[in-house]
Amino acid sequence: MKYILVIFAFFLPMTIFADNGMNIIDLWNDVKIPEKVEPIPVKVDHSSTALLILDLEKRTVPQRPRAVAAVPNIKKLLEWARTGGILVAYSITRASTPDAILPEVKPQEDELVVQAGVDKYFGTDLEKHLKDHNITTVIITGTAAEGAVLATMIGSVIRGMRVILPVDGMPSSELYAEQYVVWHALHAPGTKGNVTVTKINLISLQ
Repeated sequence: MKYILVIFAFFLPMTIFADNGMNIIDLWNDVKIPEKVEPIPVKVDHSSTALLILDLEKRTVPQRPRAVAAVPNIKKLLEWARTGGILVAYSITRASTPDAILPEVKPQEDELVVQAGVDKYFGTDLEKHLKDHNITTVIITGTAAEGAVLATMIGSVIRGMRVILPVDGMPSSELYAEQYVVWHALHAPGTKGNVTVTKINLISLQ
């Protein structure tokens, strides 16, 4: 009998907590918007930096107006990276082919294209490719912010790399998704302190 009472006492506080409406669903409308983030300038070393362009495909971009609007900025970043001798690598979704990458940001023959789900390291040669080129910093762009960008950002940090996240190069179909990814980058364990939030025109060479 005493064991039954102990078990009941253990679960009672959690039951009361839930019934008092203290879960995130009940408090949904009480959530406050985080303080606005100011993108900061960042300088990179061309020899140890790579630009990742994730899932900018004919299938994924047209259905996301913010992605369509971001392509010219990402194209400028791509041209800048190539001119500066920065390594460039691409990803495509599992249901795609390299030919589906938007012509505005089409990969060159010597640029790696990996195929994966949201984590572009999983089951691909991306990590090996970056390590073979002594890459310690990655600039991550692509769509969607809450998908490929977020997962690959986390994957990069786990592998000991510094991440540069230009907010005008990570479009989604939802503004909240982009906002959340910025919050995660700056506050979540692992990414906090290892991700620099910036804008494309604030990235320059050392």
